[in-house]
Parts: sequence; C-alpha cells; structure tokens
Amino acid sequence: PRASPTPPADQPTTARQAAPGDAEPVPSAPRHAHADGARGRVGAGRGRLAAGRGELAGPATGRARRSWPGWLRALAPILAVAALLLGVLGIGLRQEADAQHTARAAALAQNRAVAAAFNDSASTILEPGRLVPLVSAAPWTFTKPAVDQEILRRFAASAVGGPDTDLLLMSPTGQVLSALPATAKAPIDTSGPQWRAAVAGRAQWTPVIADSNGTERVYALEPVIRADGTAAVLVIGRSAHHGLPTVIFQSLAALGSLELVDQNGRVGFGSDDRFIGRHVVDPAVLSRLPAEGDVTAVHSADPGLISFAVPMDGIPGYYTLLQRSRLAVFDDLGSSLPGLGLLLGMVAFTLAAVAASDERRRRTVRRDVDRFEALLRGAHDIVAVATPDCRISVVGPSVTRLLGQRPTDWAGHDVADLAHPEDAARLRAFVLSMAGRPAPASSGPDGPPAAGQPVAGGPAPTGEAPGAPKASPVPASLQDVRIRAADGRHRWFDVTASRLTAVTGPTPSDVLLTCHDIGERKVLQDELTAAAYRDPLTGLPNRAAFARCLDEAAQCLARRHAERPGRPGPDGPGGPGVCVDAATGPGAPEPGAGSFGVLFVDLDHFKPINDTYGHGTGDEVLEIVAPRLEAAVRAGDTVARLGGDEFAILVADTDKDELLELTERVLATLRQPLRTKAAVLTVSATIGAALSSAYPDPLRTVRAADLAMYDAKRRGRGSVVLARSDRRVPFVPALVPPSDRDPPA
Repeated sequence: PRASPTPPADQPTTARQAAPGDAEPVPSAPRHAHADGARGRVGAGRGRLAAGRGELAGPATGRARRSWPGWLRALAPILAVAALLLGVLGIGLRQEADAQHTARAAALAQNRAVAAAFNDSASTILEPGRLVPLVSAAPWTFTKPAVDQEILRRFAASAVGGPDTDLLLMSPTGQVLSALPATAKAPIDTSGPQWRAAVAGRAQWTPVIADSNGTERVYALEPVIRADGTAAVLVIGRSAHHGLPTVIFQSLAALGSLELVDQNGRVGFGSDDRFIGRHVVDPAVLSRLPAEGDVTAVHSADPGLISFAVPMDGIPGYYTLLQRSRLAVFDDLGSSLPGLGLLLGMVAFTLAAVAASDERRRRTVRRDVDRFEALLRGAHDIVAVATPDCRISVVGPSVTRLLGQRPTDWAGHDVADLAHPEDAARLRAFVLSMAGRPAPASSGPDGPPAAGQPVAGGPAPTGEAPGAPKASPVPASLQDVRIRAADGRHRWFDVTASRLTAVTGPTPSDVLLTCHDIGERKVLQDELTAAAYRDPLTGLPNRAAFARCLDEAAQCLARRHAERPGRPGPDGPGGPGVCVDAATGPGAPEPGAGSFGVLFVDLDHFKPINDTYGHGTGDEVLEIVAPRLEAAVRAGDTVARLGGDEFAILVADTDKDELLELTERVLATLRQPLRTKAAVLTVSATIGAALSSAYPDPLRTVRAADLAMYDAKRRGRGSVVLARSDRRVPFVPALVPPSDRDPPA
C-alpha cells in the first residue's frame, strides 16, 4: 500500500504538495513501522527523505526506554519528603529568627516605654518648679526665726518634706534665716550657677552631696517669690536613702531597678539601696543623650544588666535610669523548634512545631499583658485610656485604692460624667483636644475652651483652623480637676494626657490619661492661703484680706447701682431724683443710699501699756479687743487688724446715722475694763469714719477714714470724726502701712 496523500481529518496537514520535478514516490514501510515512524516524523511527505525517515524509525521500536536505577527510584520519595521537610525547616527557622528579633525588639520597646512612662510621671511629680507657688504663698517673716521655723515644721510634716529631710530658709546672699533641725547646714556653693538660677526665680536640684554627717542628700532650691523679686530661697535637703522619692521608687522595684541619676552619674534616689550614691553611668555618656527626651540604651558597668536612660524634662541635670537583668528581659526568647532529626522523620511533628510556635507567641503576648497589668497595679496614679469620643475603655486598678470605685464603674462612661460639674466641660475639651477631635465652642468665660485654644499645661495650637486642632504626641497636663469618689465626695487630681499613636494629624486617636492625686498638696495650699489672710495674733482678717473685702464691697455696690434706676427727687439738673456731683456727674448715688462705710479704730494709750507691762500684756490687750470689736458690729460687717494697735471695720449697707451709732457702740465696748494677767486695764479709741457715697472709689474712702482718724486725734483721745463729703481726698494706690502714711496736716 502507498502512503495516504492526505492526513486524517483530526490531524493537521503538515506535508506539502509535490511540486513538478520531484522524484517518484517509493513504497512505504509496513503499517506498524509507518505508524511508529509517523509519530517520530515532523510531517508525512513524499520522496526519499520521507522513506528514509521511515526506515530509520522502524528499528527504534524494538529497543526498550532507558530507566533510572531501582535504588534511586526507591529513594526518590524519601528525598522528596526530606526536601519538603528541609524547606519547612528553613521556613520555620526563618520565622523563628524573625520572631526572636521581633520579641527582642518588643521586649526592649516595652522597657523603653516603662522608662519613658516613669520619667514622665517622675518629671511631673518631682518637678521643683511646681513647689514655687506653694513656697511663695507661705507667710514667711524672714526676720522671726521662730515663726519661720514653725512654717518649716509644717512643710516637713507634708509631702514636701518627708523622713530625714533638712529644711533651711536662706537669704539670697546665702545667710541661713531659719533651719529645721536647728543644726542643719546646706553644703551649697552660694556663688555657683545653680544658686544664681534659684535667686533668679528658677527652682533647681543640686547633684548628690554628702552633708557634714556623711549622709548623701539631694538639695532642692525653691525660690520664695515676692513682688520685688526673690526674697529668700527654701532649701529642701532630702535624704537619698530615706527621702520620699526613694520610698516611691522602692514601691516600684518589681519593674526593675529605677534610679534618678545626676549629671555626674551618681544615683540620687532609687529603688535599689545598693546603688544610691554610687557612680553607675559614665557622665560623658549622659552628656551625649539627646535632649528631646528619647529613651536611649546606655552601657552598664554590669554586663548582666540592660540600662535605659532618658533626661528628665522638669529637673535639669537629672536622668531617669532603668536597669534590668538580661535574663529577666529575654527569658522566653529561646528556640522552640524541634530538632532536625524529628523534623526529617515526620511531617506531623512539623505541624506540631508550628502549633507550639503559635502557643509560644500567645504566651509572649499574655506575658506582656501581665507585665502591663502589674505596672498598672503598682502605679500610684490612676491610669486610664479614653476613646476619641471621650469614653473610658480601659482603667487601672488604682481607681479602687484612690476613689473606692471598681474599674467597671468607669468603663464606658464619658470623662465628663466622672468629674465635678464645674470641671466636666474643661476636662472633656482637654481630652478632645489631645485626641485630635474638634472641641465644642466656648459658651462663655466658664465654658469649655474653644477649638484651637491652648489647654492648660499642653502645647499651644499652631495656626490650625477652628474646629480642627492639631493633636500633639507630647504629653499635656490639666491641673486642679475634681473627680468623684465612691462616697460622692470629690478629690483633687492633676490629669496628664498623651496620644497612644505617634502619628500626628487629623486622624483621632485614643488618649492615655494619668490622674495624679494632689489632695494633700491642695489641703496644705488652702491652709497656707488661709494663713496668708489672717492675723496670727488675733485671728482677725489682716490688711490683705481687708483690701479684698473692700474690693468686693465696691464691686457689689457698683452692680446694685447699675441695676437700680434713678429715684425721683425734686432737685438736680440731671433730672428728677438724680444727684449731681462735680467728681462723678449725674447718676451718682445720694449720700447714705446703699453705700458702705469704713471705720479706722486706733487704740489710745496703748504704747504706755507696752512700756509698763511689756509686749506680752500688750498682746493680751489686742487679743481681748478683737472679739469685743466683732461683738459690737453687725452680722456681715468685717473687722480687720491693720497692724499694731490699729483696726479697720468695713460696714456694709449703711448710712451716716447708722455708722455713727456703730462708732458709739464700739467706743462703749472698748471702755470696759480689760482683765489681763498683769493687771486690770482700760483703753479707749479714736475713730475716723467715712462713707463710700462721698468718694468716687473705695481707696479714697479708706484714705478719708484714715485722715479723719488723725483729725479726731487732734481733737482729743476718744473722739469720732466723720470725713466730709468734699471728694478732695488725695488718691493713694493701695493700703499702706501706718509708718508710710502722710502726717496729718
């Protein structure tokens, strides 16, 4: 048979048509050889070439295909599985290396976060500048060591002092004005830069200094500010071993070794008593730390410790140092993959290893959570997380110790629901500002701050459009916030907030809130403020308190006159019922109509009592006169001691007749015998009186009463003179001491 000129219908045509001049076709090979040859040829064609290919293909069909050796075929599946397991092992080893790297980085980041959080809290709590207003508000005399030492004793009993603390009140030149204990000395260079900075009004901490007894101390230099500058410097020498900061650090010893290191590398306060006073860091290393406050790993003298250092923002020259054992930091970072032999033996063990690796990661996460919870339990402050809409999502257990509430009592509540009604709007606006959300517009002077308005203690806005404040990752503080306790009362806190995301921008973020209890400081501040407005001998309001009451009476009177329309009357060019005065013009109140009066009371023959019986008896006289004056006046009137034997009385809502009647009661009361330890004495008084309706401002009213008192003295002891309503009394800027008054004309 001849080869078919055309291929089957299901095969593509590959043979070309015979062209003229081609050779004649030759007989083809047998059918089975043709079939094998057709599978080996590229195409079927005519001529010798096709026949030759058919002859060559025919003998090949009788040879067997070459195969691999049997041992190799048997080993191939094992090699394939081994290759698979080696690949799985390689992937597992790579994942393990990445996991170890990630876990090490997370462990280091966690310790950096602990150091940063502790540094922020310590900078806020221990910042020396926070005590300057408290110290300056104390009623120092600077000339009476016994009185000043009593104030030092109050500071020593408060959180400002603490156990084994030396307190010294020193003049700007370095002279010791008062000390507690009396033998305490301050080994401070009063010509050095830190002393000059304190005199300039900037609170400082000295490096660690050994006192005369060899005790390491850190001295805080707190300037006492007065109107004309720094009047003195309060030196607080806290013991490095027993000071209040060391007690706080020792309560956090579970977090690691926490120390405050001075610029010389010596430990001032710390949780480990072995390191206090020792050099633990090279000062050159501390000097190279970045000033932005980033936590930096530093070389430790002990190779088994990992150390982190960060400069303290509020205390120049001091650094926070966290030292932890390497074993404690990296105790769970060893390899958890099985050995190579087991991995090569079974795939199932590989899957088990993957499950074990996942379990290890879960344990790592659980351990991190436990450490964070331990940090919250050990923290003295309330730590909470607020969502961008100001709702509490997480709160630490310290809320139970400080407020008697459970963490679930806070969870889900708006921050405004937790604060005093007067502080709620302010706290909510503060949290919204830190979260990066628009704060509500201010509704008045007592309303919440408007968007873009700087928050107390926080970063000022930088030209942002209203309603879109730029949140900053830098922590900000809101001071003097009252938060409700479980018993319904409120406690005072300072609230520090920071964003939980480092990226700034319009995207809202959760806010980390740290609430620091300032109750004891607030009580001491209120006590010192009250002492500043009381006369220590008689307990009456002093000159400053009298000036404040005078201003309040003048403001109240001005509001009443503004709200009350003019009353009809027969005279006055300003219209019916309107009095006209050259000093105030139409609309001034009529004399005695809704005005207040001022009495200046000067005791007669008081100096002979001091000269004859001594100043102790004179003090007894003043202590007896004070309650008699209070009993003689009406309820709502104010009796104050201006100094020496001079008193002032502010009489509210009075007129001329009632004011003169009050002066007669005062004189009659003072004429009663005074029973002192030395003798039964009698005194009288000279009184100058003035009505506010006769003068354009309260200071001239006080000046008129003062001059009237001198006029009464010229007329005779025990006299009363009411100042005339001529409004020609000279103006004085403030209440002045008696020694600085103008002599009577």
